[in-house]
Amino acid sequence: MADLFEIGKSGVQAYRRALGVTGQNIANANTEGYNRRDAQLTEVSATQGDILSVSDQAGLGVRIENIRRAFDSLVVTKANKANSSFENARAANEKLSALERLVLPGDYSVSTYLQNFFDGLNAVHQSPTDLGARQLVIEYGQLLADGISNLAISLQDLKYDLRSEAEVVALSANGIVDGILEIQKKLISSGSSGAASNALLDQRDQLINDLSGLIGVSVDYQDRGAVQISLGQNFGKEDLINLFSTQQIVVDETSASLQFSLVKGSQSQSTSQVTNGYLSGLINASSAIDETLENLSFLASAMVSDFNSLHSNGVTLDGNIGGIMFE
Repeated sequence: MADLFEIGKSGVQAYRRALGVTGQNIANANTEGYNRRDAQLTEVSATQGDILSVSDQAGLGVRIENIRRAFDSLVVTKANKANSSFENARAANEKLSALERLVLPGDYSVSTYLQNFFDGLNAVHQSPTDLGARQLVIEYGQLLADGISNLAISLQDLKYDLRSEAEVVALSANGIVDGILEIQKKLISSGSSGAASNALLDQRDQLINDLSGLIGVSVDYQDRGAVQISLGQNFGKEDLINLFSTQQIVVDETSASLQFSLVKGSQSQSTSQVTNGYLSGLINASSAIDETLENLSFLASAMVSDFNSLHSNGVTLDGNIGGIMFE
């Protein structure tokens, strides 16, 4: 028969340790990346001595079998996707706000220069022989040309800065991938998933969350604490981490637009799976800048063509054929 004092002792020890787990949860309530722990209790059952003896069904007390993390892969996956979407919108909003400040009407904007230029043309139309009005149109035209040129330069600078930032963010993502790989090696070497360090698992999941903010990923949680991480939502198509194998993401230098490639060793392959996260927001902003530059180029080309055509068909005050106005 089990010793009543030993049974009581096991209960005190088990619940003392469980209380320590509760204290750990309270102490780390605001610790980033910490997952609540739960002490899993199990009976200490009696063993049968020999084939003629009757096992003692009363048992020998209680013990803590395992300290588990409160972890739900479905909830974590949804949280990571929400984080990716938020960072995507944040990056796009910041860069598009900068773009907006460049192109919105103001005292020194292209729209203002254009309005002044047409007002000057209207004044010449009202008084064709007024030399002052004619000179003013030329000055307005010069300001308009300079304004379009300066805006194009500013847009190109904004695009260059955005591309440089994308390179830095990609380096950060690669650093996180390397960090997850190192933790994965430790987790797998620790044995079964039950023996995996809860602290290491918390670190891994925090890094995955950070990675999802930079670039949208799909994650498969496997045995022994291992994870397989794929780029984008097409799981398994383009892996960033597959056991001990990794790929790095870099800005595609061969493309004029902002695109990315996956690099493994000496092999490089362009990818279209950057569809969420901060890098995706930079792609969307870069596309908007490219579209703005294209529209600005179209405006400049149309102005040069149309005004030069009209001006060349006219005559000067001296009766000579007019020349080109813009180039």
